[in-house]
Amino acid sequence: MRRLFFEITGRRQAVGTELGVTTWVIGNITVGGTGKTPLMIALCRRIMEKGNGMRLGVLSRGYGREDRRYGFQWVDSRVPGAVGLYGDEPVEIQRALAEYGEGIEVAVCGDRVEGVRRMVTEKGLEVLLLDDGMQHLPLRADGYVMVVDFNRQPQDDFCMPGGNLREFGFASEKVSWVVVNKCSMDVLEGEKARLLKQRLSPYLKKELRDDFENRVLLTYEQVHSQWVLGDDLGDKAAFGLLGIAGGERILRNWKNSDKVVGGVVFRDHHLFTLEEMEGVLEQMRIVGADRLITTRKDWMRLDALLDNGDGSLRKEFEERGIAIEIQWTEPAMLDEGEWDGIVMALMGGEERNNGV
Repeated sequence: MRRLFFEITGRRQAVGTELGVTTWVIGNITVGGTGKTPLMIALCRRIMEKGNGMRLGVLSRGYGREDRRYGFQWVDSRVPGAVGLYGDEPVEIQRALAEYGEGIEVAVCGDRVEGVRRMVTEKGLEVLLLDDGMQHLPLRADGYVMVVDFNRQPQDDFCMPGGNLREFGFASEKVSWVVVNKCSMDVLEGEKARLLKQRLSPYLKKELRDDFENRVLLTYEQVHSQWVLGDDLGDKAAFGLLGIAGGERILRNWKNSDKVVGGVVFRDHHLFTLEEMEGVLEQMRIVGADRLITTRKDWMRLDALLDNGDGSLRKEFEERGIAIEIQWTEPAMLDEGEWDGIVMALMGGEERNNGV
């Protein structure tokens, strides 16, 4: 009903069209982790590779930051306390794309319309990707990409509170692309792939549904890791620390394949405390773990805590010889060329979205 009200009353603003820039929303209708942030990073990389100096911006709400007014701020992930100022996801995005320097600008703002205006007028950006925003109705973007978790597909789910959907699928924003993350390898090609894409085709704009085999993209996870504290102790027992959506699933996978003998899972975006980390160190002592394994997103918050105050927590890790390994995933396709269509669209290669 709210979406219909905004449409009927003409309250949606195509601010990108007004300013002459391309705006796309990378969002979802499912609560919890669908792999949206890794996809955002992957798309930004490919735009920079093909954009020939194109000025790119990423706009996020900045969920979890200390300023609950969610006003506009340019993100500088190098400053102390960056996670508190901007939220963990914008900091992760900027650090992951640090190689491009000021070629990619990141900002946070709860009001997407104001955020787009500020980013364009202050930095002269040409393409803006909005991290989430399918339910932010005052803004009408040029296009929408819906991100789906293969293990929690929206057509099999229900609206909150009975399920995990933010809104009913039939009432959600119709999109130009659907990206299904975390696919099992056996559905990436052939008849299984075609059937999966067909099942998700109703979420596409009506005029694009016949092209569902090209408009629904299937990705699998490539796992990457990095040692951020101490030596490589990959042969030692590990303890998992997670404060991310889907943390229970990740911990189960780690226990099955990575010598992880224990772990603790907090809610998504959880800000770890010194007391909690003292508890983690005690549990590691009990189970005989010499390395702590966490995700890149969680490391954004843990890194800040290690340097909190006099840095005593970091010193304790170092004195006990505990190493910290971070892991993250990146979406990949069987054929790298499958990225070309969506990347060219995000760079402005499709007509502007002038309707629902």
